[in-house]
Order: sequence, then C-alpha cells, then structure tokens
Amino acid sequence: MTEEAFKPAEMVCLGACKLTGGKLGTLYHFVEPGDVLGEAFPVARSKGKDGVPGGVYLIPTDAERSKAQFVNRQWSRMWPDAEAVAQWRAKSDALEVSHRHAKRTAGKEREALEAALACLEPIRKLYMGTDRLGKLALEVAVLDYLRTWRP
Repeated sequence: MTEEAFKPAEMVCLGACKLTGGKLGTLYHFVEPGDVLGEAFPVARSKGKDGVPGGVYLIPTDAERSKAQFVNRQWSRMWPDAEAVAQWRAKSDALEVSHRHAKRTAGKEREALEAALACLEPIRKLYMGTDRLGKLALEVAVLDYLRTWRP
C-alpha cells in the first residue's frame, strides 16, 4: 500500500482498553460528522500510539479504515463533550491501575510459589531415592499434612 492511499481521518482517543490476551491497548474511535463516535479502533500499546483520553487526532488511515499510521498523527482538538471526556479518563485510569495491580500481584504469587517449591526440593530428592512403597508413604504423609495440619 502506498503513502497516497492513506488519508487523514479524525479519531478520538478514549484511553486504555483491554485487548484479547489481557494486554492493555488504547481505544480510538473514528469521528463521524457532527462529532458522533464512529467505529472503534483498538490498538496495541507502543511508543507513539498512546493518546490523551478525549484528544482528537488526525491519523492517516487506509480507505477501508483497517490500517492507521499512528507515527504520523497530528493533534487536532479536544472532544467537545467535557463530561464524556471525564468519564473516559476515569475509566482509563481505573483500568491502568487495576492492570498494574494485577501484574504486581501475579509477580508476588509467582515468587511465593517458587519459594514454596524450593522448600519442597529436599522432599523431592527423598521421594526420587526411595522405592514404590516409600513413595506412596511419602505422598500420603504430605497430603495428610496439607489437608489436616493445624498450627
């Protein structure tokens, strides 16, 4: 596709959105005449694609509106409905905070699991060095401990 095939289209940024796979993206909508939200255009986050919620940009797009050149975007104006912009910002900020929290929590849970598995390594070595009856006895003892142990 040649450069001439891309024509500037007005798109408004609604802020953060969740993409398939759980990653964060940025949601844009085409602006139709009369400042009406048109078709949604979610994009993966990368340098140059993030916009300000409520910001209207001129972004070169192809005729089918399936591809856009965000590196060539230009600021146009703010969306005229201040109440909608405030709502978009609040939703975007909330999504970004919850996403960051989920990433931190997942990291801590992974660290805790790795620490627990490291503690089990001596039991695993004992398990691997015994016969079938010894393995069964060790499995029963571990399960009993996990299910009934009380401090």
